Amino acid sequence: MLGNYKKVLTAAGSALHAKCLAGTSSSIEFTRFQLGNGTYTGTESTEALAAMVALKSAKSTFPVTKAEVVNNATCKLTLNASNLEVTEGYYVTEVGVFAKGSDGNEILYSITVADPEHPDWMPAYNNVAPGSLRYIDYMSVGNASSITIKVSPGGLVSIEDFEELEVRVTALEEASAGM
Repeated sequence: MLGNYKKVLTAAGSALHAKCLAGTSSSIEFTRFQLGNGTYTGTESTEALAAMVALKSAKSTFPVTKAEVVNNATCKLTLNASNLEVTEGYYVTEVGVFAKGSDGNEILYSITVADPEHPDWMPAYNNVAPGSLRYIDYMSVGNASSITIKVSPGGLVSIEDFEELEVRVTALEEASAGM
């Protein structure tokens, strides 16, 4: 998202995080993310955002594309969104990441709110050329050695992901041919 914004781990996300650190939940599985166009003033308190259990106005839902452990306390989520199912364009003012622990209960784990003056635009699909948005979201997960991070399969793949895979496959093929 462009401009200044707020990102908050929700109260439910904090509780799941605490369960993992205490050993009462063995994992955090990032299940999906939503884009929405809820109205925000930019003055919402951290506490008000942390109390949210859903987006104000969810418009599109997607699987999380990729989750990677960055270091002992952080993971990186790649969130790719496509407009193939969007029939009416909207400004993206909120992004919610959903997760579940080993109990299987899905919760709104975190919410990011755009600066009201600079939201991203998700255009309607024009039946000719699809559009997409890509968000990179860093999440604090505390002691990563005590948390198993999983991602549900089925996320959208970007051209960058394909190009990276192509480089790796080409290198493997060239190495095999030289044997």
